[in-house]
Amino acid sequence: MERLGWQFIGVMILVLGLGKIFLEPLMSQNQYGAAWIVGYSNDSTFYPKYGKTEINFSSGNIDIQYKYGENLPSLGFTNASLANADGTLRYFTDGFRIYNGSQKVIENGDSINYGRIWEDYTSVYPTEFNHYFVPLPGKEEIQTILLHFTLSYHPNFIQRYTYVPVFKFSLLEYDSASKESLVSIKDSIISQGDFVSPHMALTKHANGRDWWIIIEDYLSNNHRIYLLDTSGVRLYSSQMIGVPADSFDWTGNSLFTPNGEMFIKYLRGYQIQIFDFDRCHGILSNPRIVVNEKALFKDYCYMAISPNSQFLYLNSDSLIWQYDLLASDIKSSESIVGEWDGFVFENRLTTAFNQLSLATDGKIYVSCRSSSIYLHVINNPNEKGTKCDFQLRQVELPAFMFGNLPTPPNYNLSSKKFSSCDTLLMSNSGNYTVDDGISIFPNPVSSYFSISPNFHSDFSFRVVDLLGNTLKMFRSNNFNFYDLSDIPPGIYLVHIMSKQQETIRKIVVD
Repeated sequence: MERLGWQFIGVMILVLGLGKIFLEPLMSQNQYGAAWIVGYSNDSTFYPKYGKTEINFSSGNIDIQYKYGENLPSLGFTNASLANADGTLRYFTDGFRIYNGSQKVIENGDSINYGRIWEDYTSVYPTEFNHYFVPLPGKEEIQTILLHFTLSYHPNFIQRYTYVPVFKFSLLEYDSASKESLVSIKDSIISQGDFVSPHMALTKHANGRDWWIIIEDYLSNNHRIYLLDTSGVRLYSSQMIGVPADSFDWTGNSLFTPNGEMFIKYLRGYQIQIFDFDRCHGILSNPRIVVNEKALFKDYCYMAISPNSQFLYLNSDSLIWQYDLLASDIKSSESIVGEWDGFVFENRLTTAFNQLSLATDGKIYVSCRSSSIYLHVINNPNEKGTKCDFQLRQVELPAFMFGNLPTPPNYNLSSKKFSSCDTLLMSNSGNYTVDDGISIFPNPVSSYFSISPNFHSDFSFRVVDLLGNTLKMFRSNNFNFYDLSDIPPGIYLVHIMSKQQETIRKIVVD
């Protein structure tokens, strides 16, 4: 099993159970996804201007501010950002460096993804939809993880020009005293392989704190499912499911519905693939394909999902389609809701459609295929058909932008109500306890463990691995010693059962 972490001891609950599905609102406790930044260069003497535009949605509406004075960064295909809980811009990246909200490179953030492509593509890092900032679970205000792909030249240029051989993370830390940030871990490899470049997607675990990350192997239907929790990132499982990816891996993107119940991806070769996703156990199921015949001949098509998780939007360069994900026949719900009118800015710059992104104001914004000062907007994406109110060039920016908008995950997706994943175990000096006062010691366990308080004979104990397999069973005894010397090192759950209740504790066997 692949794994990494700066301290791989953490808290995880994996308990089988069914819960009611809720459609979660995008805006609630925090505004981590509310601040975007786009643009390049720094010349304010011409109109339209060159520079950066900060787009903020923390008020519930779009707020646009021109940011002049910094030659770098140059936002293009790679564009990811994170706001503070109040909506002010915290970090962003262009694939070359990591910047703070003042557009200054943070300490040790000057060269992420370093290599030949970093050196050759000095202005625009040529990969997309695979850089994401996530506040580290349990330390959201002081530590942030950047998940990212590093692009490399393929060894056989004739066969392929570039590819993604590594999935990485960088760890950012904030010092509240100095109010400065630094990259304490940079470009640390999580997994090596050959990955579909634009296919990385994130959603919250059903416990409402941790994160699932899915990436896809090239020319394969293998999906690598990772878990990000208080201990770091590790490969949780791999699933071979659905139609294999093909060589058109520069097209499309992958994403979760805002409620986390579906994982959806697009490549030109297999079109739209839709899976159900179990947020509690990290399992994909029920694959189905939706083919858009007109998109078969388009090189670049991208997706976004409505805030209520019902409607899927797919765009080509000139059309935007809507699909009803709740329809019994999703293909039959296909309808055109937006069409480009052919307008060219300054007689040379196309405003054809490039990429879709759902913002925390509940609207979907569409960038243009060339440098432009315009964003198209789907104003009511929760509405069926043309009631979604698509408007061409509704937003005018104060400066040129090129490429992609950030595509933040749903940072506010909460725990799955009435589910066994709704409760998190809390740690206290290594012994994992909750309000009932039951604890296991020592923890980590070398061979024997005890339980406090000592129970009478009407209690039993079951040791379960993270896949749900029962490894050992015990009855409580007067000696209060239970032997685990014959099971391999790892993280396990101890189910303490009586006629009245079941209590779960996490243990680490070393």
